[in-house]
Amino acid sequence: MNAAVSVLLVEDSPLERRVLAEVLEADGRIRVVATASSAAEALGAAERHRPQVITMDLELLGGGGHVPAGIQAIAEIMRVRAVPILVLSAHVQEREDRLAVEALAAGAADLFAKPGRWSEREADQLRRRVLVLSRVPMTTLHSTPAPPPSSRAGTSRVIGIVASTGGPATLRTVISPMVGVPAPILLVQHIHPSFVRSFGQWLEDETGVPVRLAVAGELPEPGTVYLAPPRAHLRLGDDRRVVLDPEPSELLNRPSGDELLSSIARVVGARGIGCVLTGMGSDGADGLAQMRSRGALTFAQDGASAVVDGMPRAARDNGAAQRVLPPEQLGPALVRAARA
Repeated sequence: MNAAVSVLLVEDSPLERRVLAEVLEADGRIRVVATASSAAEALGAAERHRPQVITMDLELLGGGGHVPAGIQAIAEIMRVRAVPILVLSAHVQEREDRLAVEALAAGAADLFAKPGRWSEREADQLRRRVLVLSRVPMTTLHSTPAPPPSSRAGTSRVIGIVASTGGPATLRTVISPMVGVPAPILLVQHIHPSFVRSFGQWLEDETGVPVRLAVAGELPEPGTVYLAPPRAHLRLGDDRRVVLDPEPSELLNRPSGDELLSSIARVVGARGIGCVLTGMGSDGADGLAQMRSRGALTFAQDGASAVVDGMPRAARDNGAAQRVLPPEQLGPALVRAARA
């Protein structure tokens, strides 16, 4: 029999700690090995118990300045020892609250909306999320300075980027040097639907590159990021305008990176540029392969820098990626490709 998945539960409310422990351990495959009520306790417990998964509340005691203690703890844990961190917070439910995005940028693997009362359906979803994350290999998150921005020049190229777990922090590094890039950037980031808009605003504020939620029928402009909206695939149409489509709805990811990159391959062929970044699974690898087969320029993140080396590894293993680079080199490389 396999050993139970070990979980560190970080929550400042004693009642919530008891309830969450009961919810998690209702599945015999999960065992809460320790709890913590503050950022300092969380850091110590993570080092002592070395859990396979950490659940983290954002509003903890012990924070400094304007940054919530939970986010500080996430960043510190990911610098010292990479472990999947699942944020449990009511902030996930608030459309315009950026705390959830900040938690992802700090290194959290995923987010889960904490309900007022746990229904059996919600409890089961939480347990399944913990079990999935326990199987995800993580890489310690390091901060890297962004290279200087680039100047604008005309071109007809189109850039497609796909990211998932670990994406926000990676995208901040990749997108920052792309100010004025002479090509539109179509972006699929797997993220909780309720804060896609907040993520887009955060990415614009962090990078200085205009980021807008993609709108069906618009013609993408150079130097702008077009972010896939919730529950719709983002594609490039035959007239090079944005197409949003909820079908196929049965795909694991909606929006799908494969749907985006394959549409770029079909519409612009060798004028396309594709990039697959950190994330679980293999989304984007097939689409990137289609792009390469049409003569497009294709990139993937290297395994050493990926928070989760699932998607980029798939793109490397199937031969889709012509160049494999860390995030701080990907941004300038994409700019050079757009100017070629």
